Amino acid sequence: MVGSLFEEDDERFIDSKDERYESQGRLDTLHKLGMITSELSEEMIIDRAHSVYKISTIDMQFALDRCKKFVSYLYKERTSIMQNEKLLRKLQDIKFLPVKRRQMNWKLDWGGEGPESYEYASLKQEKDNVPVVFQCPSKLYSETILELVCALEAVLDNSRLPLDIDAQFIKGLGVADEEDVSFKLVLDNLTTICKSCSDVILAADELHILDRTTLKIYKYFDKVYKKNAHDEEKLEEIMQVLNDYSNEKLVLLNGTFVKPCQLFLNLSEDCTPHLYSLNTAVHLKGLKGFIKLLRIPDRCSVQRTIEILESLHTQQESKKCQIMKSRYT
Repeated sequence: MVGSLFEEDDERFIDSKDERYESQGRLDTLHKLGMITSELSEEMIIDRAHSVYKISTIDMQFALDRCKKFVSYLYKERTSIMQNEKLLRKLQDIKFLPVKRRQMNWKLDWGGEGPESYEYASLKQEKDNVPVVFQCPSKLYSETILELVCALEAVLDNSRLPLDIDAQFIKGLGVADEEDVSFKLVLDNLTTICKSCSDVILAADELHILDRTTLKIYKYFDKVYKKNAHDEEKLEEIMQVLNDYSNEKLVLLNGTFVKPCQLFLNLSEDCTPHLYSLNTAVHLKGLKGFIKLLRIPDRCSVQRTIEILESLHTQQESKKCQIMKSRYT
């Protein structure tokens, strides 16, 4: 199996055309002398990991093939490799795992790339010639939490790995999963998605992906609250982080992002764009932890109504003053 991790140019093979190596006895002697057959040394494993990225600068498809074979080898030897902390630390900082590329209908920021790269990525995908990018395990996130980090961080592309590779092995290599992701990172990811939405017009299928993505994030919020509901210290810590985003538009409602302070579970009248109700948002009303975390009240208080009316009055007075000034200047 290890032979597939090398090429003839690597000068690691005996000359198969040389008649001296045709006898089994001669091969047995070479084995006794230390010829590599089924296991690589620690140094050789590191060398083969580096070879993936080196090959990618020349032949992308060949590099992907090498990546699959190398990961298969690591998985086969996982028992010994996972016990070798020194080797694992080195592997975690080598670019040999494939990054998930931008989705076809995602115009927003993706894995640290700005939305301006959307047209280029779409063109490449139409030609079925999407370039593969390789990254270190320590800088990748699991595809199972793609929606939680997709606008800011690189995500592992599981579809380009052998099918038998399990999630525990991937985590062991250093790829972050839900246990490793911070609440603040998920919030930053959500606000990045929201802000990049303001610069583009989304079609129906693109809005569908956006809805699905944000719902995954809101379900994560729901889980975070329920997990820490009885830990006052931890919950207070989470709330303090959330306070820094109190003026951010975090909740997607009917294709529009709104601030949590504009939301109520029930409103008797349509007060948009000043106040919004979750009356028809059944998918959100069921997330009790999410509602408590964002402090969304049941109904709009009298005090809140007065504050909004005063704000509207101030805005109207300001507009009148501007009109009067424009007439006399």
